[in-house]
Formats: sequence, C-alpha cells, structure tokens
Amino acid sequence: MIVRDVMTTAVETVGPDTPVHTALARLAERGFTALPVATRTGGWSAS
Repeated sequence: MIVRDVMTTAVETVGPDTPVHTALARLAERGFTALPVATRTGGWSAS
C-alpha cells in the first residue's frame, strides 16, 4: 500500500483569516481532526 491509496483527493482548507468558529464547525461537520491552512496564493501558512 502507498500513500495515494489512502489519501484524500478533495482537500478542504481554511485561510489564515478564517474565524475559528467557522473552522471548528467545518471540522465537526466533516468529522475531520485537522484542516490545512492555505494562503490565497496557494502556499501554506506556517502559523
């Protein structure tokens, strides 16, 4: 088995300016334990 066999292909992200309550609601609705934080230019936020 390799990573692509189990990875999510439709990744959901939040932006660094997303309100915490919105991110928490999305986590709860989707049953996720984490959401990547992406910038508008497609980069990843380190904070």
